[in-house]
Amino acid sequence: MVQVKTTQPCTVYSQLHFRGSRGEGNQVLEEHPQFAVVGAVRQSGQKYRAILYFQDESNVSLTAFLGKTWSPRGQTPRARVTGKRGGVAAMSAISKPGHLLFRLLEKRIASVEVIDFLSQILKHHPRRHLVGDR
Repeated sequence: MVQVKTTQPCTVYSQLHFRGSRGEGNQVLEEHPQFAVVGAVRQSGQKYRAILYFQDESNVSLTAFLGKTWSPRGQTPRARVTGKRGGVAAMSAISKPGHLLFRLLEKRIASVEVIDFLSQILKHHPRRHLVGDR
């Protein structure tokens, strides 16, 4: 029988997975310095009755998928496509209670669109301030 030496996992995910199987998953979040900020944000959010939204952007390509097709033996299969490329850009923000705000665009997202989306969030919450992080 060969003994395998186990070492402590080094990433946050592997720590959560390793300790989560033993019921110690929350302890990892409390110990890791990267997640120490989360507690401070949560405390100041409760102190100032803040509404936290988590915002992200994404682009989805609408290019045709060319997959397998069929044709009679000896003939090359041909699939008709338009050749047009397109896409949709989406911006969304979700709060802890599950309030979702989103916007769909037919062009790439630039800083102008992000600022406009953040203005939309402020319209939903009058008398509130917006604080952003990168």
